[in-house]
Amino acid sequence: MATTRTFNDMLNQYLTYDLLKEELVKRDWLLSNIEKDDGWQGGSLIVPFKAAGASSVAFGSLSASNDIAEDKYVRGSVDYKEAWGSLIFNETDLMQHGKNIPEKTFLKILPDAVDAFMDRYKMVVSINLMNGAHFATLTADATANDGLITVDRPDRFDIGQKVLVDDDNSSPSTGYVSTINMNTKVVLLVTARGGATPVDFSANNMTVAQGAKCYYEGAQAGSFTSLKDSLLSAANGGSSTLYGVTKTAYPYTQAINVSGASITAANILEKIFDAYTTFRELGKGNPNQIVMSYKNLGSVLKALEAGKGSFNVEPGSMKTSVYG
Repeated sequence: MATTRTFNDMLNQYLTYDLLKEELVKRDWLLSNIEKDDGWQGGSLIVPFKAAGASSVAFGSLSASNDIAEDKYVRGSVDYKEAWGSLIFNETDLMQHGKNIPEKTFLKILPDAVDAFMDRYKMVVSINLMNGAHFATLTADATANDGLITVDRPDRFDIGQKVLVDDDNSSPSTGYVSTINMNTKVVLLVTARGGATPVDFSANNMTVAQGAKCYYEGAQAGSFTSLKDSLLSAANGGSSTLYGVTKTAYPYTQAINVSGASITAANILEKIFDAYTTFRELGKGNPNQIVMSYKNLGSVLKALEAGKGSFNVEPGSMKTSVYG
């Protein structure tokens, strides 16, 4: 039995072009804009916060000594979570061809593979940190036995990728990506990597009504706490706890939530500004950045473009300002 090799089919050919591959979009906005502790070695991370301040103020006299509100401090914590990425390099490729292959041959992908995989790893983790455990949502019910699912983000799938599909009332169905139709947004899942047998969803009906979604392996139980979980209340789709305490127990753990039900492409800028004034009034921070989907960003850019004028556009610049 011969040892396994991956690159041998192309090692003896001179390749005019470098290896072509899809461009990965770096979605690491959150990791680039938050404080990070690179020295944390695992275990629970303690997050102390001030839950209440000394608030006893009386007019005309001092507060009674037995009726003075004290500062209240809470010892919160963040559970340790891990995400791992795996690559395979076959030793036979390295031993047989490692030193004698010209630079223009296929084996030069070895160091590039690490960089490309790290970009994908950052993308996966960033999506998890922003949106939660799932990375795609089904937009149509999965059909019974053909392995086809229609999703909102086919760009987040890759051939051979292991995917878990689950909804609110079924057990997860596991499959491997066989084909991806980028235009119809239909993904074919098979029972084995490189196989041809479609996943049968007849036992576990994955429906839009039950919120069917796609997950990476282990993400449902072991994913990170996302920005969405942290900022939204439980009633609005977020988590009920933050730092190990109930959000509603303290003002500090409650982010201000404003409904976006009335937002349209035409009024999105006005609604964002209205929400911003609410945040400044009720919140106690200084919000200065707005995070949104590409769809909403397109609506904002259209509104800004339509509203350009000499009063808010610098000569020779494509930048514009609205509401300061």
